[in-house]
Amino acid sequence: MSESRGSTCPHIHCLGDNSWEDIDRKKNQEICDSCNAPSPHLWLCLQSRCLYVGCGEAAVDHSLAHAEVEKHWLTINLTTSRIWCYMCEAEVFPKRNVPQFIMRERSVISPHGSPTPDNSLQPVTPVQGDGTDSESDEAADILKPKGLTGLQNLGNTCYLNAAIQALSNCVPLTRFFLDCGSFVRTDKKPMLSKNYCRLVNEMWHRKRPSYVVPSSVVQGIKVVHPMFRGFSQQDSQEFLRCFMDQIHEELKQPIKTDSPDIQSDALVEKCTNKKVHAITRQDSLESPMIIDNSSQSEYETAESALSSDKGSMDQNMSCEEENGALIQPQTSSPTVRRSMRLRNKSNVQENAQSTELNGAKLKEMKDTVNMSNKLSSTRAEDVQESVDAPINTETSPAQRPRTVSGRAMQLSESDRTMFVGSRGNRKGKKKSVKYRSVISDIFDGKILSSVQCLTCERVSSTKETFQDLSLPIPSRDHLTVIQASHGMNPAKMGSCGDVSLKEGWFSWMFGWVRSWFWGPTITLQDCLAAFFSADELKGDNMYSCEKCKKLRNGMKYSKVTDLPEILCIHLKRFRHEFTFSTKISNYVSFPLEGLDMKPYLHRDCVSEVTSYDLMAVICHHGTAGGGHYTSYCLNHVEDKWFEFDDQYVTEVDFQTVENCEAYVLFYRKKNEGMEMIRQTAIELMESPESLMKFYISKQWINQFNTFAEPGPITNNDFLCQHGAVPPSIAGHVEDMVTSMSQETWDYLHERFGGGPACNHIYVCTTCQQELDKIRRRQKYELDTFVQLNEEFQKEDNPNIIYQICLAWFKTWEIFVKGQENEPPMPIDNSPITVTKNGQQILSSSSNYGQMSEEMWRFLFNIYGGGPELKTVYQTDSPPTLAQIAAERQAACSSSPQGEEKN
Repeated sequence: MSESRGSTCPHIHCLGDNSWEDIDRKKNQEICDSCNAPSPHLWLCLQSRCLYVGCGEAAVDHSLAHAEVEKHWLTINLTTSRIWCYMCEAEVFPKRNVPQFIMRERSVISPHGSPTPDNSLQPVTPVQGDGTDSESDEAADILKPKGLTGLQNLGNTCYLNAAIQALSNCVPLTRFFLDCGSFVRTDKKPMLSKNYCRLVNEMWHRKRPSYVVPSSVVQGIKVVHPMFRGFSQQDSQEFLRCFMDQIHEELKQPIKTDSPDIQSDALVEKCTNKKVHAITRQDSLESPMIIDNSSQSEYETAESALSSDKGSMDQNMSCEEENGALIQPQTSSPTVRRSMRLRNKSNVQENAQSTELNGAKLKEMKDTVNMSNKLSSTRAEDVQESVDAPINTETSPAQRPRTVSGRAMQLSESDRTMFVGSRGNRKGKKKSVKYRSVISDIFDGKILSSVQCLTCERVSSTKETFQDLSLPIPSRDHLTVIQASHGMNPAKMGSCGDVSLKEGWFSWMFGWVRSWFWGPTITLQDCLAAFFSADELKGDNMYSCEKCKKLRNGMKYSKVTDLPEILCIHLKRFRHEFTFSTKISNYVSFPLEGLDMKPYLHRDCVSEVTSYDLMAVICHHGTAGGGHYTSYCLNHVEDKWFEFDDQYVTEVDFQTVENCEAYVLFYRKKNEGMEMIRQTAIELMESPESLMKFYISKQWINQFNTFAEPGPITNNDFLCQHGAVPPSIAGHVEDMVTSMSQETWDYLHERFGGGPACNHIYVCTTCQQELDKIRRRQKYELDTFVQLNEEFQKEDNPNIIYQICLAWFKTWEIFVKGQENEPPMPIDNSPITVTKNGQQILSSSSNYGQMSEEMWRFLFNIYGGGPELKTVYQTDSPPTLAQIAAERQAACSSSPQGEEKN
């Protein structure tokens, strides 16, 4: 029977964890498991993890008996490798079967005991070829490992290549860009997410080249972050933060709640939900904690490492940067970037984030960044709270609701009917809006930082969201203090725990000699302990207590409340002074498997899985003045470690990875129980088709296939609040969902909860009506404003000119041009005012625009707000330009006539 005929066996989903490696291993078996019948007439059961070997028709036919009893229909001949389905009573052709026949190349159990690639609830769509490839070419493609594609260096871009390779081997992120491309739809410049999606598809194509050119990603990051322009050396960790932040900005989706209070979990009621990019700890003596007694923060917790907030940039960009600007700016303001880098509380060596920038350049860039507005945050609302409580209670106060002062929207009688109900309640309370994206789903964790005043015992707590932990490398003296405080014996400590016992006598001897010459080995657990250890704030780093109204000695401590799916750890190897920079080249040992975060968890931590396995490492080779970046990544298809050095990819052993000088480490949560859950779901997909068909978002399916803790089912990314499809995505909603049987839905919903349930896809008429109303409102406001502006431009000598903040005007312009459907909040002119003699007046150096009284009244009657800023000129104004020009023309025309008469 020729394989070109193909097959249509629907029972191939039973393969589960089996692999071709398991089959090859079983070929060495020479007898039946039941009757000891010899080969060559032996058949291997292909049911997941069964692997029963039975004799065929030439003997007792135990293979058929096993299939009928156990309902295991798929089997393979160990001699000819032909596959047979007892239920279909037909041969199965792996390369010509519908649905696609997918089996792992390698066993599900790796040499280190960790699972290899996750089962997928739905099969991967095969790449369509032209049908001209030979069978040998197809076999070569199957055996050719995916993801082992180099990246060309475009001029000191090794920092980018190493980071991209590490992210490419983050399975949840890569599977999102491979399987959920319909969610990568954005018109936000420079569309870096689309460029990265194309790059990932090139790198993981089955006919991948040896290397690709990441020019679109390089150019895209330079557009939003000018610091990466040119060909100078940059820092890989700095690029990671900026890159992931931009991807988040382009793909983020709002999660709206009716209450202004943020109540996502139990701890939110006690803590500030403030987004920071990285949680770092710096030397408290060199960087004293400066307390701001304003309402922004109880104590300064964060300051950034040159990271950027695109949302803040948009608020401060002048309107002249957009085509067709409605108001030209009076003054332009510099781009403001987010500044959030946590102050350290222990005396450890300070590290800057940039590794290949000279100290002067880094200092200049930091000075610019530290001027940023700390209220700007794109990930969550900032809420302040404090409590009087002893430190041992770990209690925090109730959250203060955030309010925005301003008047309700006012409309003229002719417009009130059109706009009524379109804005909602705007009487001083801002609807709390949180954002999520694939970046926040994978990399975001939460940490609770608390400070207790040692005088009044008042505790101030702040809940922060982090994308990476920036850990100090403790000195020898500090290491001794940490080990003593935790009751650890330095001689018995190791980075990998039991894993270190597997390294053999040579590694042990090498470590002993190294510790004898260079002191005790610093482990990743030491760095974590230094970060999470309690520290006393005193001397130059005293705590400003709001209750005592003065500087007091305090105690600061931190705990993790929510662990991320991918834990990114940055080791602070670089220290920059005013005149020179140094690199800390101390070896830090780290575990390849079993990194346990349980000692650093808060008692109310929502994460159940606390163990992590290493999946990628970024290394820096060289000094603080310059060097080269490479990365070591675990390829989940081959379950082998590879070194990525620009366009060169080389296989290495795990000992090479263990002994490298790590700079950034990526750990992935490990949950072996998810394999059984996925296998059960796959088996339910084989059940007879039910009368009802349910739909689930592909984003959540990706989480189910790749996450250790997928969380509740979330269908809100393709359903509106009315349970239907929003009109904006109606054209491609079928690409955003996966259909499944009622049995599968019931199993998943009972296991994970969430929703809402959806078994019928239709466009929401209510949302369509609301969208039409918004479009009419946008057109009315835009047309009216343009008409008033044209009249204002014709005035040569206006008596009154009003000023408006261009940051607010920018949000309004985005709304009326249809780029956003959410109207702006009330007018806020506070950024362009200064207080003088108790009155708010215009700041001449601020970023504002000018408009007529009619323009101001039009916007004010709709949105309210203030304060009202205007400049009144003298009523006896000089002649207008038109009048002066007319008089001069009349004088010139009458002068020659007078001369002729004389």
